[in-house]
Amino acid sequence: MTRPQSGISIQNNYNVLIALILLSSLLPVQYIGGYSIIDPMSNTLAITTANAESSLFITFGLGLTLGEFFIGPLADKYGRLPIAVICLNLYAISSLICAVHYSPMWFLAFRMVSGFTVAAGVIIARTIISDNLPLREGASMLSQVTMYSSLLVAIYPLVIQYAISYFHLSWLSFFVFNAIFCAIVSIQAFLMLNQIRTQKLNPDSLKIKTLKQGFKHTLATRQYQLPLLAFLMTVVIVKLFSFTLPIISKILHGTTTLMLLTAGLGAGISASIMLLINKTLINRGFTITSITGGLLTAIAILGVGIVVLFQLPLSDATHYYIFLFLYLIICGLLTACSTNLFMVCSESFDKQKVNAGFITSLTISLSGFISFITSLLLPALDGMTTQSISFIIISSILICLAYFLTQCKKLENCTEK
Repeated sequence: MTRPQSGISIQNNYNVLIALILLSSLLPVQYIGGYSIIDPMSNTLAITTANAESSLFITFGLGLTLGEFFIGPLADKYGRLPIAVICLNLYAISSLICAVHYSPMWFLAFRMVSGFTVAAGVIIARTIISDNLPLREGASMLSQVTMYSSLLVAIYPLVIQYAISYFHLSWLSFFVFNAIFCAIVSIQAFLMLNQIRTQKLNPDSLKIKTLKQGFKHTLATRQYQLPLLAFLMTVVIVKLFSFTLPIISKILHGTTTLMLLTAGLGAGISASIMLLINKTLINRGFTITSITGGLLTAIAILGVGIVVLFQLPLSDATHYYIFLFLYLIICGLLTACSTNLFMVCSESFDKQKVNAGFITSLTISLSGFISFITSLLLPALDGMTTQSISFIIISSILICLAYFLTQCKKLENCTEK
């Protein structure tokens, strides 16, 4: 069963580009935008910063992991459009419920619902790219989408913080803004999905036999395992940086405003610059493996710089400003690196045997599960010194780089097949 095809290309189409950018932005605004309410939330509820982060993200991360796995097969079975509309509406409703009144049990429950449904944004966006473009064109397109998405995500938490401060709103109003943003995304996604060419529907995509076949042609094959492991390692590093930023900021007496500017606007601009460079290098003919290897090497050098930084006898303020500068560059490099590795994963299989929705969901759900596991470390990180945290971060970076360098020849075969 196939929907009518319009023949509209997703390249050089501004309506499609805007929709993909908005869909890709839904998930990161949850994490980056959440920084704007961590301090008000911890102060209002009289809990630590780490516990406030845990309340915001642990059940959300669990729901996200489940949603990221099931939404792709659901979209393969019922189509991109109906699944996107249903999930985006449920996400808006759950966000509004979180904003009505804070009750720990209900808050955590509906944060899980939000996590499950918000996964539709990134799954649908990346599946559309995988449906329509081969590896190099897809990596270039995803770099462009992520570049603009990073800028949008950069601005979002600043708008939230300003609105909460100017209108003297509760930290719960963050979830109202999320629902409004979701409504805008939903409208644009609906218009796009009604226009572009869609996939052939697979009524058996959720059957055990079909799922087992999908796992057989992905997780059981070396061609998928190699880039997947490298991709998941970069996810760990990204989450360690994201989750430890508020903790390090508090240890070094940094301001919430400066932290938001760094995590939002600064990181967004840095990611956009690195993604533009990444897109340019891909279009110039450089292999994705060589580009990614260079990015990881730069990340490792800067990671060592962070460890050295916290050994120097400098003031807290000096430590903080230099750390934020290194954080900005590393975040940009990591975004470009993980974008490349995701596209390698999504193209390292036979599309005649595995649906695009399944492979996209599998890859992103595994990254969501890794993010969830990483978030469980938050209470343990609370109380650690900056030196201890930096050693944990650099250890993960060096492990990732060592793996990539030892497997780069095999990864080359996966990327340039």
